[in-house]
Amino acid sequence: MCGVKINTSLTTQLSAVEQIYALTKQHIETSFDYGLWELNSSGSCVSTKCKLDDIDQPEAYYDLVRSAVLLFSQQSLEEAGLVLQRAFALVKPIIETGNVRALNFFWASLAYLTQSGHPEIAAMLISHIRDWARVVLKPSHAVVRLFGKLASTPIDELEMLVHNTWQVTADTFEGRLPPLHPEYVRQQCDLLYRIYGTKFPATAKMSLEALLKGGADTNAPELSHLTILNALAYNALNSSDWAQATTLGKKLEDRARSGQGKEFVVYQLGGLEIQGRALMEMQMWEYAVECLAKATMMIADEWGSQDPWRIELMALQQECLRDHGAIQAADSMKANIASLVNEIV
Repeated sequence: MCGVKINTSLTTQLSAVEQIYALTKQHIETSFDYGLWELNSSGSCVSTKCKLDDIDQPEAYYDLVRSAVLLFSQQSLEEAGLVLQRAFALVKPIIETGNVRALNFFWASLAYLTQSGHPEIAAMLISHIRDWARVVLKPSHAVVRLFGKLASTPIDELEMLVHNTWQVTADTFEGRLPPLHPEYVRQQCDLLYRIYGTKFPATAKMSLEALLKGGADTNAPELSHLTILNALAYNALNSSDWAQATTLGKKLEDRARSGQGKEFVVYQLGGLEIQGRALMEMQMWEYAVECLAKATMMIADEWGSQDPWRIELMALQQECLRDHGAIQAADSMKANIASLVNEIV
């Protein structure tokens, strides 16, 4: 999130909330204007200071946060704390490399933590981001000031503020990128199903379907189509429409299989996770375990056994096995998770 000095006089006369919106927009605009973010030769939106090995750090950070929340819910408190510690440790390198996806996953994690009943962790995370931003960046940098303002926000107002700031983020990316570019679509879809979808899933569904139609009308990139399909499937989970979620998850898995590259593998895995979650809700335990086991094996083959997403899906699989009455298998999975967690910290 490295950037340039901004004109602080532009925001000093605004309200605190308006300043947060303005600083978010300025950070994105100046990152593009000064060439810190750009479209590369393949059309991907990238951070020029971010090495290839560091591109996926925001996703890894978010997977760790989700894993920690799931482990907390399973009373695996020690493992949850260690995983959360690892997530916090990624904040500094994410800020240092100016990762173009940082804001999207910071907003996603804050929304997820508040929705999952952990607003105090969300507040700690905001302060942690602010503190590292102060160390890594200049005091006048938009990110330093943005998270300084957020740190003063009352906890009961945090989710709505994150919601609106996330929309500002998505809108600003939309204005700087080609129509329905995958980076904008990712942010808009994440916002729709993670925020709107948890409270108003029917409204989120209509917006996502309109986005999908727009993609078809404009011949948008295949990754944009997959991103929208992924969001529609997750939103079906929000609606407790387990059969529809299973169908869309399978469609996503199959469609992603026809593509080449890491992003397509990610959507194959997303399809399997969605199917696993929906099948669990329908108490179709064996099929759910089958989907989740397939996903964890694929992740291990692609990115290694210690990948954060794999740990999350193993925790989900352990829950499924326990609910199914396979206590010995669940205990074995729990022990494997504990071992992996100790290795990654």
